Amino acid sequence: MVSASGNPAAVTRNGLIILAVVTISFTVLTVLAITQLTNNAYVAGYYTISALFDAVGVDESAILGSLVPDFSQGFYVVVGLSIIAGLIKIAIVGFVIAALIGIVTSLDIGYRLSIFSNRRMKNHVIICGYSFLADKIAARLKEKKMPFIVVDKNPAKIDTLRELGYNMLHEDFTKDVSLKNAGIESAKSVMFLTIDDYNNLLGVITAKHLNKEVRIIARASDDTIITKMHRAGAELCIVPEVLAGIEIGDAIIARK
Repeated sequence: MVSASGNPAAVTRNGLIILAVVTISFTVLTVLAITQLTNNAYVAGYYTISALFDAVGVDESAILGSLVPDFSQGFYVVVGLSIIAGLIKIAIVGFVIAALIGIVTSLDIGYRLSIFSNRRMKNHVIICGYSFLADKIAARLKEKKMPFIVVDKNPAKIDTLRELGYNMLHEDFTKDVSLKNAGIESAKSVMFLTIDDYNNLLGVITAKHLNKEVRIIARASDDTIITKMHRAGAELCIVPEVLAGIEIGDAIIARK
């Protein structure tokens, strides 16, 4: 479970609540204090709103000057309240600016634009899980200038993909929304190439549900799961160890 301290939205919400409570409390106290000094609730409300929020653009000093003698005890109270009002005003503006910056940063506009672009791709290849096998396939696709996108939820692998300049998504490919963000509905084929047979099988099921026409290729570490993957909709299942064994055997035979 994510704590509120780790949730930017929760931090912003809590900060706004605290700031609102402080502002309302100060406003009420200020109105009461000025009313006590001037015996005029209207002037008290007018001064408080003007000092705290600049809601009116009229200088209230003339009104207060006629009601509060200069350098009297009341005068110093008003000056003190004005300073506090200014500090609260600075806090409000600063917090709002910080909150807006946080919101814009959390949106990650560049990433959102990439998702929009991915959803518009057609006849591309989706590689789910950046493994050693996926790396070789991605390099081959890049060499052939075929459009592709790599989906992985591991931050370290995403950094590697970014350095390679590959089109990528930092998401969990077993979720519907992730495959939709990768453009599954218009993709030519989708490959599930992690070393986890369960995740690959779950990805096959999800992809087939979203696009019954897409060609699905899956990696399998265990021969027993191949049948399940075929039943789920995989057109081709790859067992790297078997392929490597065949290739090595062919190489040995060829040297005779």
